[in-house]
Amino acid sequence: MAQHIKTAALAGRQEEADAKVRSTVETIIADVAKRGDEAVRELSERFDKWSPPSFQLSADEIAALVAKVAPQTIDDIKFAQAQIRHFAEIQRASMRDFEVETLPGVVLGHRHIPVGSVGCYVPGGRYPMVASAHMSIVTARVAGVGHIAACTPPNQGGPHPETIAAMHLGGADEIHVLGGVHGRVGIDLFAGPTEILVIADETADAEMCATDLLGQAEHGPTSPAVLLTTSEKLAHATVAEIDRQLTVLPTADVAGVAWCDYGEVILCTDEDEMVAEADRIAAEHVEVLTREPRRYLDRLKNYGALFLGPETNVAYGDKVIGTNHTLPTKSAARYTGGLWVGKFLKTCTYQEVKTPEASAMVGEYCSRLCAIERFWGHKEQADLRVRRYGRRNAAE
Repeated sequence: MAQHIKTAALAGRQEEADAKVRSTVETIIADVAKRGDEAVRELSERFDKWSPPSFQLSADEIAALVAKVAPQTIDDIKFAQAQIRHFAEIQRASMRDFEVETLPGVVLGHRHIPVGSVGCYVPGGRYPMVASAHMSIVTARVAGVGHIAACTPPNQGGPHPETIAAMHLGGADEIHVLGGVHGRVGIDLFAGPTEILVIADETADAEMCATDLLGQAEHGPTSPAVLLTTSEKLAHATVAEIDRQLTVLPTADVAGVAWCDYGEVILCTDEDEMVAEADRIAAEHVEVLTREPRRYLDRLKNYGALFLGPETNVAYGDKVIGTNHTLPTKSAARYTGGLWVGKFLKTCTYQEVKTPEASAMVGEYCSRLCAIERFWGHKEQADLRVRRYGRRNAAE
């Protein structure tokens, strides 16, 4: 049986500590939600004594800060980012799209679609965590994220030049010097209430559109059911058909409320507008009933699961066909996919340096990078290897 020689001082009190942090964070978020930028500025002044004209750095300000960084440090940052980028590229290459015919006439597949935009926070209040810029921004860029907004707190009264250089070199599209907890952001996955979006053109029929919309609306009275179409005739016909089906559907008491309160029909001018609207809505289930449904496989970016053509439907996916039916709702499909085997796997890294020469070479870079973050214990780990395996002192 394990014996504690030293017990953590806060053992058994973590929930209490978490509650205090949660209370503080919730108060801050509520204040920002209520007062917006005014609250953000007051909080920055209170916590960091930092209130510049603009928290976002201009291109000229970024260039001026980067110019303050020593050339050797710039080279060291580039070296570190090259390693992280290379490994991330190898990881990304290992994630392959696939499509397979699992049964005659049944085609299943998956795709890896980058998130449209992310915010990367680089800690730096106590220590300037330069490496966090590499780990978050570089990795997001390799993944193909469309827009990266990066944020770091001021350090010792202003922007930390090396951190800003790393954020800039890593590929951030915008950089803000601001710390703290200032709002709510997307998390991994919302699942429920269920949603359906049907995309249809003039080739679709009202009976199928209505049936498939109500098939998901019956899940609960708050389940959204939306039709996007370029056909005004189909739009009106579907509304009428839904009214008819609600007179005979056994679950009409639920589906009818959902359709009344959350049902929508949106008429679009063309395919481009339907694509834009579909990506804006980012529905859990997106069913495509058009002349060329497969075109949407390449065009749509935000959906939980896609159902192409009249021969398939959401019920198949919910019950039997093989794809997972735990999917993102409440527009979470803008930044995450549904449940799949990858969510049950930990992506863990390991390292082994095979030669003394390699250890000494990496140690010199590591030593200098640790020094700009003022992590002296980290630096000594590198320096020890340089002394032992390189037979020399680490570069100052």
